[in-house]
Amino acid sequence: MKIDNQLVDLHGRLLVPLYQGTGSAHKESILTHGLGGARDNKLFDTCLLKRITVALSDAERQGRSAFWSENSAVLEAMLDGAVGAGGLNFRYGGLYLTSSRPHAVTYAREYPLGEYLTHLTCAYKELCRVEPALAQSIIDEHQSLHKLLRSESHPLVIVVDQLPVRDLRTEAGEPLELMFKELEALQKDQTDFCIGQLLSEEEFGFEYLSTVPPESIKITEVSPLEKGHADF
Repeated sequence: MKIDNQLVDLHGRLLVPLYQGTGSAHKESILTHGLGGARDNKLFDTCLLKRITVALSDAERQGRSAFWSENSAVLEAMLDGAVGAGGLNFRYGGLYLTSSRPHAVTYAREYPLGEYLTHLTCAYKELCRVEPALAQSIIDEHQSLHKLLRSESHPLVIVVDQLPVRDLRTEAGEPLELMFKELEALQKDQTDFCIGQLLSEEEFGFEYLSTVPPESIKITEVSPLEKGHADF
């Protein structure tokens, strides 16, 4: 049986569920517009992030902060907005999903506003500490982004089923055929697993080019991770 026949039904829909880790700050928008239905590019303004990082770099040179050196690798990759070494995805603004629920749970706990906005929040809070007037001028109090950065966001995991594969790509934006070939190679070494199990066990990332309507979305709350306890 071909790989795609094991993963895709006769209607061209993926036979395994996909997941996204997110936060409650986005829940109302998701339930209203669907997943990926309200993409506000202003939330991913790299010019704004650049101004914050330059200010933090200046503060570090003056001995008032160590934030930049501790976070520069990730922040620079975010500013580049590319797929980094090892396939790490630093492109933002699109809709990204994973085949692994444990990965989605971990992501939701670590990045309750999403990866980009969580890092931006940390950088903004550090700038508020060392240069409050400058921080205020960069993110005006009346901007929706300012409100979002100050919001409480609790981890959520979204589950979606039967997505049409015509709108799916790998997380790096490449054709799914490349993923199928990788799965085929994995199955040769792990013959006890079906392809669907491998897809979940190995954790594959997807980019979805359309919108998942609200009625096709299941949202589950994720409890905060207690020390020494894994709740997947």
